[in-house]
Amino acid sequence: DEAKANDVIAIAGDLSEAVRLFKEKYKALPGDAPNADELIVGVLPAGNGDGRGTIHTTEESNNATDHLFRAGLVRRAPPTADRPAGQIVSRYGDVWIMATTLATDATSPCGTAVSNANPEQMIARNMIVFNRLTAEAAREVDTKLDDGVWDTGTIRASETYDGPDPRRIILCFAMPL
Repeated sequence: DEAKANDVIAIAGDLSEAVRLFKEKYKALPGDAPNADELIVGVLPAGNGDGRGTIHTTEESNNATDHLFRAGLVRRAPPTADRPAGQIVSRYGDVWIMATTLATDATSPCGTAVSNANPEQMIARNMIVFNRLTAEAAREVDTKLDDGVWDTGTIRASETYDGPDPRRIILCFAMPL
């Protein structure tokens, strides 16, 4: 599980770096760049460029991965019957990039599953949301990078890490971008 946790941490680090490089080059967040379709060949529609510093709509979140892929900053999984083109996938499941407010909102891929208890601790404007981590791997990441508690701190999970089966699946696990 430590290896799985390190893999999640590495993916999150790679995505954070890709977003930083995108923002540096295109002067906007992926998904929100208003002229992305003029700057990057074949990119999905541009965002609204409102400069809010967040990937704040479901459409912008979906487009963010496409912008990162077409800018050559990340690899993406091929489309399948269950997954559209452009999705970022870890060996555990799908990975999304979105605003913190979206990650804890009913319109997000996780619904309200990622706890928004103690919102004052949610200092990150954008989150990386992993789908389908084991409880053990999620706890390990949370312990290494935050407070080790599923519903406090800057890393949040859709359910407690405790339970009879440490290999059970946590639906959604969100950490700062």
